[in-house]
Amino acid sequence: PTDCSKGHYCDALGLSAPTGLCNPGYYCDEYGIQVSEPPTKQCPQGHYCPQGTIDPIRCPPGSSSSDLGNDAITSCVQCPAGYYCPNADAINGLGNQIDCIEGYFCP
Repeated sequence: PTDCSKGHYCDALGLSAPTGLCNPGYYCDEYGIQVSEPPTKQCPQGHYCPQGTIDPIRCPPGSSSSDLGNDAITSCVQCPAGYYCPNADAINGLGNQIDCIEGYFCP
């Protein structure tokens, strides 16, 4: 037998291939996952997990999300225009929102 591949799940006996990709909002970073939404593998804050994710994808710099189970990059909230968010990450969310300094612009 072959372990179910990372990013997939195998939920029955006698399979010749994985049942399918793990559901969006979850990640399957281990071999042998048996359910499409592993309860301990919900996408963490500051990340998003499309269908079949092996490792959660961090929100782009200057953005974050305080929610669990994000399934798309559109779940990541950008720092507001006119501000700089140097500490945006999973722990701090958008962190301190600092006014854009003179000589620069912050879209």
